[in-house]
Parts: sequence; structure tokens; C-alpha cells
Amino acid sequence: MRMLILPLTLWVAMLALACGEGSGPGLEVRVQTATETPMLTSAPTPAATPAYNRWGQAAVYENGWDNVKSWCDKSPTSLDPFLFLDDERCIEEAMRFDRARSEAIEFFQATGLFLRDFEELGLVDYGRASAPWSNQNRGEDFLLNGSPDTLPLWSLVPPDSIWQYEPSYSEMLERYGYGPGRPYPWKEYGSLVESVQADGGGQRLLFDYPIKECRVCETVGFLRVAFVFDARGQFIDTQILPLVPPRE
Repeated sequence: MRMLILPLTLWVAMLALACGEGSGPGLEVRVQTATETPMLTSAPTPAATPAYNRWGQAAVYENGWDNVKSWCDKSPTSLDPFLFLDDERCIEEAMRFDRARSEAIEFFQATGLFLRDFEELGLVDYGRASAPWSNQNRGEDFLLNGSPDTLPLWSLVPPDSIWQYEPSYSEMLERYGYGPGRPYPWKEYGSLVESVQADGGGQRLLFDYPIKECRVCETVGFLRVAFVFDARGQFIDTQILPLVPPRE
């Protein structure tokens, strides 16, 4: 019997063909401009359902602070579970004594805050959390059950060095000049506008952040930001959308 001997490079090519190896279509994310229609383009991706949703309504902790205050023997505003392990343990014990659900305790352990509101939106959900030891209990927005499954939006809102150069915002800011007193977005007062499906089966969540000179000053407009997830719930992009005028 004669054996057929092929060059090594041909064997590798045949193996790659048999295994379906090769470069497929990649993912393209378009950055929104003032003149474009919001769009996220991608290669078709099969919708994937997460193995489980970590957070739900059971993680909401609705009780007041009296129990924490009496159990820890100090004012809730003076507690700091971010820095002091004893404070964190005391708050957890107070929640257990108050018969808080295990999911609510787990959310506190993950964030140092209490989940106050939860809204199921589809692939990725929305939650608002707060605590008296964090920004005077004003609250913070989270996107939940995607990847990562607990995504705080505080650090993802574009800084002044980026959003103010988008044409519709720079035009609005021209009348205020530069220096102290110039209006800027107040992250703690952000609000969810809508959640829409993106191309390829992903999700796009729009938030408005009021632009003001001070906390009690008049709102001069809203910074609109889109947080984008792919079809598997992976966070992939932050987009600055055109200025939203103040509401009447």
C-alpha cells in the first residue's frame, strides 16, 4: 500500500476548513452625533438568555432607618460601610434582625447601598439604590442582570471634558462663558427615559441628566446618554446624544 504524503501547510489548511476556522464578521459600534439617527449595527447574533437573573424585586429593601439606628447605636449618616468593616457587619445584622430578604442583604454586600426600586426591562433591568451614608441618601442608578450584573452608572456618565464639546451642548454653553458657575449635569438626579432594542438583539437604555448651575437652580437642558448592551447582555458602549431642551 502506498501512503499519500501531503505538505504540512496543506494539512493545516484542510484542518482549518473542516473545523470552520476563520475570521467572521466583527462588531461595529457607531458613535452618535447630533445629525445621525441613533443606530447600533452588528453582525446577527443569536439571542442569549442569562443563566439566571441575579437581581429582582426580592432584592428591594423598603424599611426605614430606625432599625439600623437602634441596632448600631449610631446615626445612619455617620455609618460608613465602605471604609469600616464593623459598620458593614452591623448594618447586615440589623437587616437580618429586620427579616430582610437574603437578596436584599446580598445587594447591600455587593454595593454598600439598599436597592429601593427595581424595574424589569428585558435583557438588562434598572434599579435605583440609596443609603444615608452615600451622598445624603440622594440615590444612584444601576443597570442590573447584564454583564456585569451590577453596573453603577455614576462613573459611566461622560465627564465635562467630553460631553461639552458635542455641538448641541457647546452651543448652549457659549452664553455662560468659562469658569465657576457654568452649568453641568447632576448625576444623582438622572432619570430613565426609555429602553429600546438595538440592532442585533441588543438593548439601548436612554437616561437624561439635568444640566444646572447649582442644585436648586433652573434646569437649562438635559444631557442624554445611551448605555448600550449587545445581544448577550454585555455592556459595550456609552453614547452622548444631542441636547434635550428643558421641559415645560
